[in-house]
Amino acid sequence: MAKLKIGLFIDTWFPMIDGVINVVNNYATELSKYAEVTVFTCGTKKKDNKTYPFKLVRGGSVVVPFLDYEIPTVNPKFQKALKEANLDIVHIHSPFTIGKAGVEYAQKHNIPVVATLHSQYYKDFYRYTKSKWLSESLLKVIVKVFNACDKVYAVNSQVAVVGEEYGIVPKPDVHNNGTHLDYIANTKPAFDYFEKKYGIG
Repeated sequence: MAKLKIGLFIDTWFPMIDGVINVVNNYATELSKYAEVTVFTCGTKKKDNKTYPFKLVRGGSVVVPFLDYEIPTVNPKFQKALKEANLDIVHIHSPFTIGKAGVEYAQKHNIPVVATLHSQYYKDFYRYTKSKWLSESLLKVIVKVFNACDKVYAVNSQVAVVGEEYGIVPKPDVHNNGTHLDYIANTKPAFDYFEKKYGIG
């Protein structure tokens, strides 16, 4: 029996580190035990030398120096890899360039597309723009992306309420993020180890 082909779409990736990247990396790592997983993401000027148990497709990016951020672009290499991916399902983790590419692919190929709402976008927009009008305008754009999905999940109940307030219909269901936990039987050796390795006092 052929394995399910899953595409995960995210606008940022290592070597940048944030919660969404860690979540998608965990999703991809776990799902790759049972399915063919491809993470579609942005290019980056900084090198990422990690190896992954799943396929990683990078697009391009435009550096924004004053934000210390790279805006993702969908370049020909990305488009070719996506065209040849033959995905069965799309899961987007951002409603911007890469996420929109995932939604468009799913619509074109008539396959399911789900989304996870990770952030309170209005707050983020307002923090950077200091403009209520611009923040509301940007919010309308991303809500259209979420509402084009077959299913939207939120990472917790508060974010689900915020998603509903934004205009995502129906209200996102909650699917909590998970993490790998290593339980430590004796804490002193662990503290000694981390103190020595990372210089933590």
